[in-house]
Amino acid sequence: MKAIVNAKIVFPEEIREGTIITDGRKIIAAGDCTAPANAEIIDARGLFVGPGFIDQHTHGYSRFGEAHSVYGDMKAMAYCHLLHGTTSITPSPSYSHTMEEFLTAARECHEEMKNEKTSIVGLFYEGPFTSPNEGACSTTAWPYSDEACDTIFKAGGKAVLHCTYAPEMPWGESFEKILQKYDIVADIGHTDLSPEDAERAVKNGAKIVTHLYDAMGCCRGRDSANVTGTLQEQVADILLSIPGLYYELICDSCFMHVKPTSIRLAYRTAGEDCIIVVSDSTGDNIFKYNDRFPADSPVNAEDLYYNDAGELSGSRLCEIDCVRNFMHATGADVRVGFKVGSTNPAKALRIFDRVGSVAPGKDADLAFVDEDMYLHKLIFKGDVLEGIRVNR
Repeated sequence: MKAIVNAKIVFPEEIREGTIITDGRKIIAAGDCTAPANAEIIDARGLFVGPGFIDQHTHGYSRFGEAHSVYGDMKAMAYCHLLHGTTSITPSPSYSHTMEEFLTAARECHEEMKNEKTSIVGLFYEGPFTSPNEGACSTTAWPYSDEACDTIFKAGGKAVLHCTYAPEMPWGESFEKILQKYDIVADIGHTDLSPEDAERAVKNGAKIVTHLYDAMGCCRGRDSANVTGTLQEQVADILLSIPGLYYELICDSCFMHVKPTSIRLAYRTAGEDCIIVVSDSTGDNIFKYNDRFPADSPVNAEDLYYNDAGELSGSRLCEIDCVRNFMHATGADVRVGFKVGSTNPAKALRIFDRVGSVAPGKDADLAFVDEDMYLHKLIFKGDVLEGIRVNR
């Protein structure tokens, strides 16, 4: 039994000084409680202690000279993210991966989830059926077929927690029924949808917006009836106008994926209960453009990734970095940081009964951070992890 004392405990709606007691795997009590006489004492030294972070959208890991992809070395990828405080992760094959890579990812996920101390909680399929008009290497989106659906969803099984698609495609409504059949949360993304498409998708169960603002177009372009000339019916605006959705934001330090004003707009519009911060990290560790661009170009930024075509294509971030950048952009405090980085994704993925908050009965996955959201200590499944990684 462990007792974490002198902690500023981060609950979803408040921060309260107190004690957290665990039995080694689960939280027994949190708040105004007394450490049992036989408990191992862990002194939080006034740090904020909240639920481990959840990254529901990641394709790999690329930091500290290491690179691991979502297929081929998924276990190593998840462990590296764990050392940065990501205690729940959904590895994410995407529309640019091949069928073989999807099936490899599914096999590796199932194998790793047999390990009761893995941080992998399931799979996220970013596609493969999305719009060929939106996103890096968008033309690699798969042509739709029932056979391909059956193959990848049967391979993934119950491990597939959520899946991105473009509702405006001719097969959009049929695909929504398939996601319902497999009980998979539907994500809207890589899309040029109309308001009508969005309303139908939500009616048919869509709950998450994949990286709001990124890989999204404008439904009709310029509206001739609009005298101001402002672009009308942009996909991000359409989706923000619909209640009941969760919105992913990729928050890199350069704000190349989403500008600070747009982050603040989404936060103000959707509120703290509906924003989810994700890394969209990649497993490519090669800086391709150092000699072609100035050193201060965002193309050479430490936490961004540009593909062979020179397109912004994800990041080299971990979840805690994205949360910190979100806080910088919005002025949000540590409590909200844990909400967008843990509580909200847990609810969106329907795993809030196990993770996402400090509460009795939940996994003892706990991150010790300071007010600037830097990780000082991590407890995972009741174990204090050594070798945590912090970039300052």
